[in-house]
Amino acid sequence: MSLYNHMANKDELLSRMVDHVAAQIDTPPSGAPPLDALRATAISTHDVLVDHPWAPELWLRHVPGPERSRVMDDLLRLFDDSGLSPELAHHGFHAVNNHVVGYTLQQLGMGLDDTDDDLQSMARDYMESLPVDTYPHMVAHVRQHLDGDTASSFELVLDLIIDGLVRLDQQP
Repeated sequence: MSLYNHMANKDELLSRMVDHVAAQIDTPPSGAPPLDALRATAISTHDVLVDHPWAPELWLRHVPGPERSRVMDDLLRLFDDSGLSPELAHHGFHAVNNHVVGYTLQQLGMGLDDTDDDLQSMARDYMESLPVDTYPHMVAHVRQHLDGDTASSFELVLDLIIDGLVRLDQQP
């Protein structure tokens, strides 16, 4: 209970905990092109959130503290410096944030980094329950995961978002 002598309530405690996690996100590399620095910051954010699996859900529910505000301000500055139109920069900021947090929540929720036998067994049981004639693409997809043929799509989708914003900005 003495903890509450230093903060108002549980929400403030959780907000500070999330802000402590945000403090671990790398600052954008100086001198790098803005979109490269933005990409590096998004990857760092993802990595930090994966290291703290309790944080992504709280990230969505708590008002940003000073460290999280710093990260957000850095991303907004990088989008502003990128040369994208203000409208695309605005949408890009939200697209990147949604991708980072959403992908991380899915990754953690599905245990995608987990190589434990239970997960492998569950995937095999699921695949064996699917009639290959009815679901040939799904069976092939699960088989790719089981064979280890798929890498994380986090960076691929991040690049698609950034490249797509640049392409849209270049259209007349």
